[in-house]
Formats: sequence, C-alpha cells, structure tokens
Amino acid sequence: MSEAVKLQGRQIPLKERQAIEAYKKNHLPQQQEAFYAAFGEKPQIEFDWETLSAPDAIGYFHDAMEKTIFNTLTEAFKEVCSDDLGRQAVKNSVKKIVVTNQRKSYLGDGAFTLKDGVLTYDIDPLVNIDYWEEKKKCLVEFFGNNL
Repeated sequence: MSEAVKLQGRQIPLKERQAIEAYKKNHLPQQQEAFYAAFGEKPQIEFDWETLSAPDAIGYFHDAMEKTIFNTLTEAFKEVCSDDLGRQAVKNSVKKIVVTNQRKSYLGDGAFTLKDGVLTYDIDPLVNIDYWEEKKKCLVEFFGNNL
C-alpha cells in the first residue's frame, strides 16, 4: 500500500501532509492573527492545501507561506486600510479570502480576483518567496482599481 493519499487527483505523500499539518498547528494561527489585526476584521480564510504544497518544498514550506501568502496579504491590507475610506471599502468588499495555486503562477500580477465578496489569491507560494513585496504592490494596485 502506498504512503500517499489522493486529494483532488494528486498523490500527497505522508511527509508532505505532515509538513502541512505542522504548519497549520505551529505557524498558521499566529500569521492569521497578524493578518486579522491589519484588516480589523476576521474574514474566513480558505486554503487549497493540495495545490499550495509540493514534495520538494517540505523544508521551506513555512517560510514560503509566511512570505508569499501572509506577508503579502497583511502588508497590503495594512496599506489599503490605513485610512477610513480604504478600510471601509475593503470591509464592504472582502468577506472571504481563498488562497490557491490553480494558475501555477509565481508573479503577483493577475493573481487576484474579487467576486461576490470572495478575494481569491491564486499564486504558487513556493516560487520567488523573497519577492513578496512585489506581490503586495500588485494587491494594493488591484484594490485601488477594483474597490
């Protein structure tokens, strides 16, 4: 019997699932709280874990998620919500955030969509992890043009 479990058509090896679970337990709660503080609200955040991980990224999964996902979101929301007008626009528009990697893209441009209160962040978090500030700029620009 294989060690892998099939999720959404992809075989997820045990050690990869363990890395995801360790991240969810040891790092995710603190990163979510920092984001909630920047946003001023607690929207639902949904992660498509099967698309966000990879077997060769187990050693840096936490770093990738922190920088590519949470630094990008937290710092962009801080900037956009820095005044009453921006804060109200975001609170009125964003009710849920979905983080996925369907496009397999590593750039922030085009990674964001907003429909029916759902902000989707579609990015490969394991590539260009140290370029999160560029991704943040893309989200700030996206909000500026779409809220």
